[in-house]
Amino acid sequence: MRYKTARFLCSYAIVALLASSLMAKNFEPVFTITKVHGNCWIKAAGAKKYMAAKKGVFAYGTSIKTGRGASIIIEFSTGNICRVLEKTILDVTEDVKDKKLKKVILAEGEVEVSLEEFKDDADTIEFHKNNKLNVETPTAICGALGTEFRVKCFTEAGMRANIIECSRGQVKTWARRWGVDLFLISGMDKGDEVVIYEEFDKTFLMLRARAGKLPFLLQNSGDEPKEIQLAKGYTASVWHSKTTDGRVTVTTVVKDSSGKIIETVTFNRTMPPPDKPDSHDESDETVWVFPVLDKVTNVTPTSIPRVTPTGNI
Repeated sequence: MRYKTARFLCSYAIVALLASSLMAKNFEPVFTITKVHGNCWIKAAGAKKYMAAKKGVFAYGTSIKTGRGASIIIEFSTGNICRVLEKTILDVTEDVKDKKLKKVILAEGEVEVSLEEFKDDADTIEFHKNNKLNVETPTAICGALGTEFRVKCFTEAGMRANIIECSRGQVKTWARRWGVDLFLISGMDKGDEVVIYEEFDKTFLMLRARAGKLPFLLQNSGDEPKEIQLAKGYTASVWHSKTTDGRVTVTTVVKDSSGKIIETVTFNRTMPPPDKPDSHDESDETVWVFPVLDKVTNVTPTSIPRVTPTGNI
């Protein structure tokens, strides 16, 4: 009897151990660099100089740079990593108000993110409630969990360019200025790709669908935005400006792959107070207020010089 009881308890312990090992691991209060290849550098929060990168545990607020042919692997918790590819500059931070939200602030270069696969069970749902990750470029934000995606930020034809590719799960991509949504791609699926160009003065941006069908929410003056499927070759151009009294004007022009205009919308919004930012959904995880420009500009689609990006993007 004792033998059977002992064998049962041993089997129970093994099952419990296996179950716990399969559960999603919450993001740690610090992140870990698990691999360093080539010339890489890190700078601790508040430090003035970079130092040679090495494997170890680091606090959020750390800056990372990689040289030519170099790379670093960051681990937020078991199964949740970010690969920092060559010639990249970024910061690894956490949100000031929401410590559950971790951020990769990508100034330039390329990252590949691989996160815990989403499963419809209580443990995984709880994990996704308590662990969030955004990749933020100067132009747009990618928010996802339970997915794999790639973000690249660089300069092309005198504009800032961003390439976003989803290889597993879903990625949400959006941009905000002065507390107002400029655009929202509500869910990029596996195989979807988009390139986003932006003028450096932050008055104009353009999206081009490279693969898949992107659910693009066209903002308007009403409460409910209109969804348009951006197929391969479709573009969405967005002009935006702010007046001295805090009114934000956004004009969006959508064209199909032949260049034919299929939608044109202009809307005006009052810039929300800094302590009460507007949001396109109910949670604060998707709120990102970009810096206000130093000068006030009155912009219309006809007054902005149109720059056409070149190359094979």
